[in-house]
Amino acid sequence: MHLSDHSLRQMDDADVQSLDVEALRGLSVRLLADLKDARDRLNQGPDNSSRPPSGRAPWDRPGDGELKSDAADAVDSDSVSASADTKPVPTESPSTEAKPVRVPVTRKPGKPLGAPGIGRTQVFQTHAEQPHHPNACAGCGRPLDQADTVAYTGFQSVDLCWSNPA
Repeated sequence: MHLSDHSLRQMDDADVQSLDVEALRGLSVRLLADLKDARDRLNQGPDNSSRPPSGRAPWDRPGDGELKSDAADAVDSDSVSASADTKPVPTESPSTEAKPVRVPVTRKPGKPLGAPGIGRTQVFQTHAEQPHHPNACAGCGRPLDQADTVAYTGFQSVDLCWSNPA
């Protein structure tokens, strides 16, 4: 995908109308590629990809009452060859077995209140700060002014240096 969900949510009709011809063509090419990728993913299924059969939509799965095509052909050919003086075979009645009763869970899932938690016990000192900003808009390709950007998230990274103790 060329455009992220965040980029698409930020675009509106006014932004598209304000683009020049070259920027509009570039945006159209990216949108076309994203549309093709989305349709390819939408049309994937267990028959034409490596997805498991359980990934099939519930309304596309064969139900208990449906017969598969091979089984339906076999039933049709048997019924045609059956004579009129044979008696139909009685079908089994549904089983009257008792289903197991589900016992409700009395405890809420998760860590009990007041239980000790886990987490980072060592606080690392910050040695450097490295801001990361995009140089251009992912949608239209216009350069972005770094003064207008606001950081919403931050991440810490640890650089490990391996040395030979001498």
